[in-house]
Amino acid sequence: MTNAQARKIEHKPVADLAPYASNGRSYSNVQVAHLDRSIQEFGFTDPVLTDADSTSITDHGCVMAAQWLGSNG
Repeated sequence: MTNAQARKIEHKPVADLAPYASNGRSYSNVQVAHLDRSIQEFGFTDPVLTDADSTSITDHGCVMAAQWLGSNG
């Protein structure tokens, strides 16, 4: 992968993103609900970083909230 490929921004459906299995952080339902409200009000303000397989490397809580939001309207 070239440096230019590593820096490109792609828009992907949130359903295509997979969580990083070794993520040491967990989020309570209250935290995910707070992130959900923030996404509804402000949208995503920073891109989610992923690897080549669409596994999220950052913003795991925001991905969880967006997936929850997508399945709940």
